[in-house]
Amino acid sequence: MLEQSAANGDAFYCGTLSGGTGLVIVSDGMGHGERAREESAQTVTLLRLCLEAGYTRAQALCAVNGMMLSATRGERFATADVALLNLWNGQCTLDKLGAADSWLMHDGVLTRLSGEALPLGVMEEIASRTCMLRLFDGDTLLLLTDGVEDAFPSTEAFQAALAEAVACSSAQEAAELLVQSVPEPALMDD
Repeated sequence: MLEQSAANGDAFYCGTLSGGTGLVIVSDGMGHGERAREESAQTVTLLRLCLEAGYTRAQALCAVNGMMLSATRGERFATADVALLNLWNGQCTLDKLGAADSWLMHDGVLTRLSGEALPLGVMEEIASRTCMLRLFDGDTLLLLTDGVEDAFPSTEAFQAALAEAVACSSAQEAAELLVQSVPEPALMDD
């Protein structure tokens, strides 16, 4: 099911493809408002449709990039995190295109997964940053947009909140805990 936020330009999809492959896509449309929401929602939908139709990861990313370039001439673009997970053996491929860092909690250790590739819709040739992972029972993979980490005053405060969030029993509870963990803005002296 496609989900998107009315408050920002983020959209995501979480579901299962045929053959036992889990699919999670997170996208952040550039800018703000309705246009950013449309960019991210279209990016997520097009990627999902291509992958459901049997495109490989590389083909899906290339096709969606081409569609975005054709439609906007490089003036509008969107980040993308695309995680494909073999639900039988835990093999996971994470493609990152202009997306904020992702995080993996494994055996109590939090690891940053970075990508320095450009977002979809910027250049004709795309070069995603691909992470190959094996997820085990109890692991948590967190895909976030840039606004989450930016809300915290330091990397340490953010990582502490993430460590608490992964202990939650549901994704909704973890998201709510992260939001509640954001410190109140400091009052400014006049």
